[in-house]
Amino acid sequence: MNSDDWWKGGRADAMLDIVAERFTPRRWRLLGTACLRRRWDLLPEGELRAAVEEIEANAEAPSASFAANRRKSIARALPDLVAQATADTESLVRGAAMDAVAEPNPNAPALPLFLAAGRYAASAEAQAGRPVELAAAAVLALLDEPGRDATLRAAQGIEDALAARVACARAVSTALRLKQQGDELADSAASAKNKRIELAKAEEIVRRTQEQDDNRLLDADGADRAARKAIARFLHELVGDPFSDYRFEAAWRTETVTNLARAIEAERAFDRMPILADALLDADCDSEAILRHLRGTEKHTTEKAVHTRGCWVLDRILRPDDPLFGSTPKPKRKKKSG
Repeated sequence: MNSDDWWKGGRADAMLDIVAERFTPRRWRLLGTACLRRRWDLLPEGELRAAVEEIEANAEAPSASFAANRRKSIARALPDLVAQATADTESLVRGAAMDAVAEPNPNAPALPLFLAAGRYAASAEAQAGRPVELAAAAVLALLDEPGRDATLRAAQGIEDALAARVACARAVSTALRLKQQGDELADSAASAKNKRIELAKAEEIVRRTQEQDDNRLLDADGADRAARKAIARFLHELVGDPFSDYRFEAAWRTETVTNLARAIEAERAFDRMPILADALLDADCDSEAILRHLRGTEKHTTEKAVHTRGCWVLDRILRPDDPLFGSTPKPKRKKKSG
């Protein structure tokens, strides 16, 4: 891997190989929390979000009892969180589910639509708690020994939670759509001369719906790809370019620069990064890479910068002795073919 490969971000495992030996427990924790914050809406308010915030705030050295206490609090909160998610989903699909349990008219052309709506409603209710359970598992992974394995499990877990939420939402949407189509077909079939034609229409709608669902199941690796893409993106933020020997002069760490960097990190005030760039300019900083990163105008990527705690520029200012800033790895030469 070389610098160009690094910025393409297509090989997260190889990128981790490059920096893993220089990653402290703090940096592993921050990589994991960044991946979870990326899907913040998947974490219900309360214990799960509080755990991520505490892991991040105490990434350097959490207390000895921290992990055990957080595991207990999450275990206590999880049943209620799952129950709430299930209740919310049940309220959404109640109309479709009620049609399915009502006394059916076996001769009604719309019956296949109502029955299918009921099946999707039941499926949505059964899946409703799964996103919360997977999100909790992702948080719990970050309470394990910090390292590559725990970070990957957290990143994968939150993407699995997203996939589960999408699947549940799709079941809800499909149940409501089939219910509406059933109502419409029931109205139009009331005056239709040929009930069999109307029944065939309903059966065809159900068949196409099931076929579309089967096709969606074919992409089983989507969450894994998303997790690795997120890791690659946050490695850009936490590391910069490991093949570049960034220069940072001690004279640039003025009191203004240091205080501003410390406040940005503590308050997660990443909107102030351009102000930090101006402060570094006032301190005679002439590093284009540093200034561009703070202003979100890096040359090597078209993606908008997603700043987080552990940002390589903030750490150059606040933690210049971090092992990450050691020797620059040598690019591996590509083997010649033939």
